[in-house]
Amino acid sequence: MTRERYPLEPARKLREHAVDEATDQLARSNAALEEAKAAAERAQAAVRAHDEETDRIRAREGERDIAGRTVAEMQHSLAYLERRGSERAELSDRVRRAQEQAREAREAAERARSALADARAERDAVEKHHDRWQQGERRKAEARAEAEAEDVRAGRGK
Repeated sequence: MTRERYPLEPARKLREHAVDEATDQLARSNAALEEAKAAAERAQAAVRAHDEETDRIRAREGERDIAGRTVAEMQHSLAYLERRGSERAELSDRVRRAQEQAREAREAAERARSALADARAERDAVEKHHDRWQQGERRKAEARAEAEAEDVRAGRGK
């Protein structure tokens, strides 16, 4: 008695491979999301640190104004604070870009989660078909065995 090969075995292996690939992609997407979130947090921390330093500089420069300074010193101070404002704008742009990258990474992770769910559903459908096929094969084998047993009983009874 030869055992029949499952006709959808290649599809079964393909679906299992698709689940493995989707799982790997989700892991990569989640890692990218975590890195993007960390980059956004670092960029926000840089803005906060820059703001704190600028506030300290302003306070120090204000004390110097009270103590009395030359016009050149005041202009130099204003130019420096203006440059700090430009640096702040650049840091804010970095925060915006980092947050955008985090949003994109979040969307990619969501797409990967969805792809994994789809791959699992497809694999499960093939597995259910495989289970039904195996049950049918078992029933056929049992029917053959029963028929053979009947043949043996009928042959002995003669």
